[in-house]
Amino acid sequence: MTRLLFLLPLVAIPALAAPIPPESDRDKLARLWGKVESPPGEYVAKLDGTKLTLRTLGWPLPLDSGPPKFCVVREVTGDFDARVKLVSSARPDRTVKYEGSPQTGAGLCVVGGTNYLGLYHWMAHHKDGDFLPEFLQSCVWVQRDGSGSYMLELKPDESVHLRVVRRGKAVTVYCRTDDKEWKSWTPEDVKLPEAVRVGVFVGHTTHLPVEATFADFTVGKPEPEKDEKK
Repeated sequence: MTRLLFLLPLVAIPALAAPIPPESDRDKLARLWGKVESPPGEYVAKLDGTKLTLRTLGWPLPLDSGPPKFCVVREVTGDFDARVKLVSSARPDRTVKYEGSPQTGAGLCVVGGTNYLGLYHWMAHHKDGDFLPEFLQSCVWVQRDGSGSYMLELKPDESVHLRVVRRGKAVTVYCRTDDKEWKSWTPEDVKLPEAVRVGVFVGHTTHLPVEATFADFTVGKPEPEKDEKK
C-alpha cells in the first residue's frame, strides 16, 4: 500500500514585539512646537490637538527688556522661515495691579544669546500722568533688542498670522489677518547669530494670569523670493 506523505510548509512565526507606547504630551509638544523655557513656577504649555496655549502666572513677564521669559522654542541654524497663527491672546486688565502700564503681548520670538527679535500682537493702556485711559492700543509690534516699531493695527480679539524670514544677515517680518495679503518690512538693525532659538511666547506687565493660543506653527527653509507673497 502506498502512503502519501503531505509536507506542511514551514511558516516562520514572528517574535511578539512589545507594543509601542503612545506618544506622551511632553514628547508631542517637543515634536510640534519645541522646548518650554520659563521661570520657576507652574507656567502652563498645553496642547489641544495641534494648538498650543501658553498660560502665565499672576506676576509680570516684561515685554521690552530683552528675550521673553516664557516661551516654547526650537533651535535653528542658518536661513529659516518661521510662521504661526496667533488664534487669541488676552487683553490687559486695567483694574488690577500692574507695572509701568497694563500691557500684554504674544507672538513669534527669535533669540540668539542677548540678541532678540519679537513679532507679536501688543495691547496696552497708556498712562497720561497719573490717569489711565480706557483706550486700548492693539497692533502688531516688532521688537528688536532695545527698539520697537508698529506694523499693523488689529482689533483686540482678532487673530493674526505672523512670519519671520532670515536670509543671510537680512531678516524680514510679515503679518496679515485672515484672507489678507502679507504686510512686510525688513528692518536694518536686526543682529542675530547663526544659531538661534525660534518659537512662540507670551508676556505681560499685570499681576494677573494671562494666556494666548497658537496654531499652525512651522519652521522651514525660505521659499524663492518671488513666492514670498504666498
